[in-house]
Amino acid sequence: MGRNNDIETRVRRVIDLMHSCFAGVVLEDGIGLREAEALSLYEPVDAVMRARAADLRIPWEDLPASELNVCNTPFIFLDKRGFTFYLPAYIVTGLASGWRTPGPEQHHWVALEALAIAVRYGRLPNFSKPQWGAIKQFLLLLEELAPDLTISDPCSAGEFVALRQLVSAKLH
Repeated sequence: MGRNNDIETRVRRVIDLMHSCFAGVVLEDGIGLREAEALSLYEPVDAVMRARAADLRIPWEDLPASELNVCNTPFIFLDKRGFTFYLPAYIVTGLASGWRTPGPEQHHWVALEALAIAVRYGRLPNFSKPQWGAIKQFLLLLEELAPDLTISDPCSAGEFVALRQLVSAKLH
């Protein structure tokens, strides 16, 4: 019981950090999920523009959880502004709704995969130092939740270590 309560406390702390460190981040002119999906499907320009118009441009904290399910490849086609906008939403929604088991349907694992892909392709946004700190706490929490990351998980153990090292370097 004690360990579970400790993890619940840490989950809550990471959620609170995401809210404070990414407070008020909006998509503005960035690429949103619907536009990213249209780009991934090689839709014609007019369809991409309709998808762009349908993307919500509100503070990430106000995104309904259902909004995170509109795209099958959410982070691959996002620009840095879209990445910064959606990352905390995926982390918070995933941790708040069911962090106990890794799986593709859980948004915090999608966020981990997105971070690993962004590192792999050199596409990480220029997060602020507090945002990097919140991301580091998220990674430390995931390490505790799933200490045996394997190649079948959202990112390999090697990618996870590289990501953790990169985040630590950003904080120094």
